[in-house]
Amino acid sequence: MTEEAVYKLVQHYWGIQDVPEKLAPDVWRVGDSYVLKASADAAEIHKSIETARLLAAQGLPVAQSLQSLSGEALVRKNGKTWQLMRRLPGEH
Repeated sequence: MTEEAVYKLVQHYWGIQDVPEKLAPDVWRVGDSYVLKASADAAEIHKSIETARLLAAQGLPVAQSLQSLSGEALVRKNGKTWQLMRRLPGEH
């Protein structure tokens, strides 16, 4: 997916205007505050969300998923499942 298409996806589903920058296959930094991850395996994303929830419950700092404008934790588009997370502070 092109960065322009990713920009439109983030704008449409999360209302965020920041420009994405591709970091790795299926991973983009969106501005300074967010990370977008895509996977063809929805179960992988669900597992990531559940793991983050369990770690956060133990008081560990983890990237939390943001709900879309429609209230969904995940977006399915173009055969992939998309997850937007708030970036943790610090160097990555």
